[in-house]
Amino acid sequence: MVVLLGLGLALAGIGWWAWTERVRLVNLLLDRVVPEIVIEVKTIEFKGPDVELGQVRAWWRSDGVEIAAIEQAKWSPHWRELREGKLGSLSLEGAKVDADLERFRQLSSSGGGSSQRWSIDHLELTETPVTIRDANGLLFSAKIETRIEGVVIGGASPQVQNAHLKARDIVWRDHPLLAELTLNAKTTAQGIEVSDLHAAEASINPAWFASKGESSSGDAWPHEVRVLSASLQNVRFTAADLGGLNLGFRFSWKGRELLWQRGSELKLGLHEFDVTEFQLRPASGEGEMSAAVLHVEARGLGAVLKSKLTQPRVRWTQALEDALLSDSDSSSERKIQIGSLSLEQGDVAFEATKKLPVKGSFQISAELRDVDSSLHSAQKQQITFSELQTSWKAFEPFLQLKALKAELVPDELRERFHIDSLRIEEPQLTLNPENGPWFEKITTETEPTMKELPFWKRLGFGSLEISQATARVVVPLADRVEVETAFEVKTMASGLHQLTVEEARAMIPSRANVPVASLRAAVVETKLPAMWREHRVERIDLSGGHVDVGDALMTLFRGPAEIVEEKAQAVAQRWHAGEVKISDFGVTLEEIAPQFPPVHFNLNFATKDTPLDLEGLAENVEPQRIILKNLRIPSPHRPLHAVAEMTEIRVHYTLDGLLHRVIDRVEILAPTLFVGEDLFWYVENYRKFMKGEPELADTFVGPVQPPKPEAPGWRVDTLAVNDGRLAIAPKGVPIRGLGEPFPFSFSTRLESGELQAELQIPQEDRELADMKLKFTNLRGKVSFNLPMRDRDNNVVEVFQADRIQWKNLHADNTHLSITYDRNGIYGSFYGKAYAGDVNGAFNIYLDDSYTWDGWIAATKINSGPVTKLLFPEYFTLDGTVTGKIVATGDGDELYQGDAEFLNDGHGRFEIAALNDVIKKLPAPMRGDMADQIRRIGLETLRDFDYDSVDGKARFYGREGRGHLRFKGPDGKRTIEINVYDHRLAARKNP
Repeated sequence: MVVLLGLGLALAGIGWWAWTERVRLVNLLLDRVVPEIVIEVKTIEFKGPDVELGQVRAWWRSDGVEIAAIEQAKWSPHWRELREGKLGSLSLEGAKVDADLERFRQLSSSGGGSSQRWSIDHLELTETPVTIRDANGLLFSAKIETRIEGVVIGGASPQVQNAHLKARDIVWRDHPLLAELTLNAKTTAQGIEVSDLHAAEASINPAWFASKGESSSGDAWPHEVRVLSASLQNVRFTAADLGGLNLGFRFSWKGRELLWQRGSELKLGLHEFDVTEFQLRPASGEGEMSAAVLHVEARGLGAVLKSKLTQPRVRWTQALEDALLSDSDSSSERKIQIGSLSLEQGDVAFEATKKLPVKGSFQISAELRDVDSSLHSAQKQQITFSELQTSWKAFEPFLQLKALKAELVPDELRERFHIDSLRIEEPQLTLNPENGPWFEKITTETEPTMKELPFWKRLGFGSLEISQATARVVVPLADRVEVETAFEVKTMASGLHQLTVEEARAMIPSRANVPVASLRAAVVETKLPAMWREHRVERIDLSGGHVDVGDALMTLFRGPAEIVEEKAQAVAQRWHAGEVKISDFGVTLEEIAPQFPPVHFNLNFATKDTPLDLEGLAENVEPQRIILKNLRIPSPHRPLHAVAEMTEIRVHYTLDGLLHRVIDRVEILAPTLFVGEDLFWYVENYRKFMKGEPELADTFVGPVQPPKPEAPGWRVDTLAVNDGRLAIAPKGVPIRGLGEPFPFSFSTRLESGELQAELQIPQEDRELADMKLKFTNLRGKVSFNLPMRDRDNNVVEVFQADRIQWKNLHADNTHLSITYDRNGIYGSFYGKAYAGDVNGAFNIYLDDSYTWDGWIAATKINSGPVTKLLFPEYFTLDGTVTGKIVATGDGDELYQGDAEFLNDGHGRFEIAALNDVIKKLPAPMRGDMADQIRRIGLETLRDFDYDSVDGKARFYGREGRGHLRFKGPDGKRTIEINVYDHRLAARKNP
């Protein structure tokens, strides 16, 4: 009993001692839990089987750095199983944790230096500030509230059966990361499995997680992290200079079956991704890609089930191009399969860059299905571009359109260049030297080559439609040409594509917008892309319109532009058309000759299976003929007067000839040519025209203009004139009294605007009653040259007549040659008359007074018949004489005339005017002696035989003086002649 009592007292003493030393005993016990860590408890209270610990602290044994501090801990241990490391349950309040991550990694990998495993049934932690550091400083901090069940510490990796954690104010490396986080998780043999994860109000920058030189953790735990369900709300992601780009966006994410494994890429199950405020900019320079909203439903990283992009915005610049498009190939680029992608309200603007030499903007929307990120798909896709405009560098736009809608299968486009449907609305094409280098180098291959056609020429279309299109193209040939047109394209039921052109026209601004060609309507039917491969169109139908074939058109292809024409012709030779039809197409032939009125007619023809070059068309089109009536060439300075009038002209031509200024044959019927100063003004203008010189200076106001480009002249292979009339009209009006114009006809050739013609005047008898002239068997020819070169080579008329009779005088075998120029009419004549020769010359000047000068010479003519006919009442000079008359005057009077003659043999002179005086005297042997003497004197004066005679006279107007001096067997005789116009005195003294 005493022993038992003693033992009881001893145990009581021991118990009392243990109680009094409980803190020291617990600390000794805790000191054995983790050898590297010192755990100290300040107070211990036992409440039944539970223990309440106060002011618990833990620090690293090696250097005394504190790990954690707990104001109060409630411990419900398994007392009987403590030896096995089963610590029971633990609840902590007022805790604070500041841990070194690398030390804990080492502690975990080494098993704490002991084979002892410790387990906790569950651990509850009220909101606790937790800080984790690594070698670079602060790694992680947060305020954490958690309940953990089934914790096992020791061995290769910790074990947790279930963990529920709430965290807020999470910071990663001094950067606020998450405002709120909740998760339910457990550990597995390989790592961590999260059954549910939710985070909100986050901000992430990948630079925060970049390695800063710490050594690799090798095969450290965990090997994987699996998340069964997770969501992130309102997370802000930013990245500066990420591959040369600054990236930022806000997103929310819900996902399932997320798996991260060390050394492998992240794997995702079903997840949804909503992005807002997306912005991507180059780290240096201008440019931007942004979007209002992006919604993605995906399975894994490579399969997008459904996506929608709203209000994407792109501002493409050289800096953005450099950052996004590197020259190196990425063979490991991941292909993402997209189930559907809806793109709405996209807005794109782009500057000229190295890879894209144009600038512009457009809006875009699209509906894509079953397509991958490399644009492979066997399904039809829909893409719409609207309000597109693009320009070359900083110039005005060269292409604008309202909308472009395409439906296509990407695989068909890639493999056989096929587009199911393409619709373009209201495109406007403007090409000129001011908005791009479209015509700096016009090169056209003259021979087909084997190289592959460019992409756009290989495109085929199930349906192609272009509506309300306009084009304005400026072609800098030898002169600037502006071409404007409206056109549409549609696909017919036959599969052919039909191009319809309306109201096309070509103008030359430097010539006051002279229209050189227009087209009312054109229809072209073809099949793409066979057209480019076979160089063939099925049908061309041109109707209405007009082409002006004049120097404005022809001078376009002078100089270097000739090469363009030759190459274009060579290319056209390779193109064919199944059918070509042209109807009611107007053609105007300009300036066949200066002042010649434009010749207009309509062109109509049809042909099949023809090449499209001019020569080829000409071979397949029959020669054409047109008839023009009542054409008139006006005077250059007196439009009311005519140079020529033509009753009817028949023109034979070919299509190729017209465009090369060649006409096969021109027949002019019943023309009238007015020979006078109007003709020579016209000829002078013609000469200047052919040399490209300005017209007469008085037609200009201001300085004389420079020469125009020289156009090739017209060539008429045969120019035939029938039943022509030649009218003498010095002042534009035919001279009265000359009778009917002279008839003529000729046939010649007009070459490059130069004409040499010989007008044949047919044989006829002609009488000019007013002039008392009569021509017997009159005939002749007129030589005519354009352009005229000198006076001897202008218009030359040569007349011949068997007899010319004036009053009762006549001359036989006459020859008259007349030459005209712009200053006058110049003539010379010759004939046989009264057994002698008569010749002379005259000049009539085309001034206001028709001044003239001339001379007539008679050689060895029988003067008797002439003086009897000329002066039957005055005198007769019978004999053979030679004389000359030289005179000058104008259309109203004689200025001065000089006459002289000499005899050429014996003759007799009789004064017929004395016969009446002698008759009044008494008969011979009657009357007084004075009468007889008077009679003898008068008879002697009346009749005088001469051996020689000379005469001279000078006249001024209607008055003059002269003399006749005779020598004969009966002596000498001199007769003074005075001519006086008594009408002048009568007018002075009425």
